[in-house]
Amino acid sequence: ATADHASLPHLVRRADGPGSLFALCVLYRGVARRMGVHLDLMRLELAEAGYTEALTFALCSHDEAFGHMRRVDEGKTAVVIANPKTAEFQVCRTSLLPGLFKTMKENKQNPFPWKLFEVSDTIALDPTADVGASNRRRLAVVYAAAQGSGFEVVHGLVERIMLMLGKKPSEYGVRPASDATFFDGRCAEVFIKADGAVVGTFGTVHPEVLGNFDL
Repeated sequence: ATADHASLPHLVRRADGPGSLFALCVLYRGVARRMGVHLDLMRLELAEAGYTEALTFALCSHDEAFGHMRRVDEGKTAVVIANPKTAEFQVCRTSLLPGLFKTMKENKQNPFPWKLFEVSDTIALDPTADVGASNRRRLAVVYAAAQGSGFEVVHGLVERIMLMLGKKPSEYGVRPASDATFFDGRCAEVFIKADGAVVGTFGTVHPEVLGNFDL
């Protein structure tokens, strides 16, 4: 999977947009808590790698959570806010990526590369929880450049993150995956070899998603 993805062609650059935009979403909670990794250490390591931390709202619009991300709402994931005050705060976020995309949109005047990350909670429906929902710790990273694929940059960051989480290269793998937010054939998932659990996804963001967020 690694060799196939390493030579992927880059996207055609829009007049005012990135040549390519890669996104990484790691299911931080399950691995990090077992390894006892402190959040501040994770933030420090990413900052030292040249990424800027973003702090975005825990609420977003329904379109941003689903339609803009090319995802279908089956009514089983997002916590819906009753009588929201604005259209921007209709549901609790199920992913950190919409907030990072919106942050990029508001900072398009900055020179490339764009490198952002966020370590925070998402909220999902959970029938096993007392309140019917639960917080889930996530790490998300977005990287955009004026040209070039950038896949190797994000792949290298994946390896660094897994090392910070105490995982040896022999303990996890990367394989092709399919996610509507990303290009088919340009998406991969990180999994733990011991139990097959998928702990992260990364890939080239679909141009329709970029257009939805005005990138």
